[in-house]
Amino acid sequence: MKNCKMCGCCCAEPGWLEPKDWDNIAKRLGLSKTEVLNKYLVIDYLANQTGYHYVLAPLKVLEGKPLILPGQRVPWRYANLSGQCIFLKDNLCLLHPEKPKECRDYQCDNSSLEKISPNNYVEEVLKASQREKLVKLWERVDLKKYVDKRYDKVHCLRNLALEQRIMSV
Repeated sequence: MKNCKMCGCCCAEPGWLEPKDWDNIAKRLGLSKTEVLNKYLVIDYLANQTGYHYVLAPLKVLEGKPLILPGQRVPWRYANLSGQCIFLKDNLCLLHPEKPKECRDYQCDNSSLEKISPNNYVEEVLKASQREKLVKLWERVDLKKYVDKRYDKVHCLRNLALEQRIMSV
């Protein structure tokens, strides 16, 4: 973002990476992509109509301690845990200016959020997250090889059904 206010808001809740962000982080840190995954990232997932799709995200930390082990698939409740991006230090992004696309696109100005009707909030957030675009980008990357086998398709579909049941209440 051109007008960074160094407020740390864009890093308060780490977002999803695009595959090229993973490459950029590895280059920036002088590490292999696998080393970056095992030190700084987690395997998250996006759900859509076709199921779960793996994506990478920066690890969340709280008071300097990781909320889960890096390189792991996040548990279902991870999205609800509070933590900041592992790359945020003193309200500055350690990856800047090569920070991930979602972080670069973050708007420090909350006025756009204030215009969203509470009835349309979920739809607006989904649209802004570009979930379908991210799913397509990550489909070409084999993240399954990094995922613990106990999180198989049956497990994911069961969680998706629970998530949908909760959302419909």
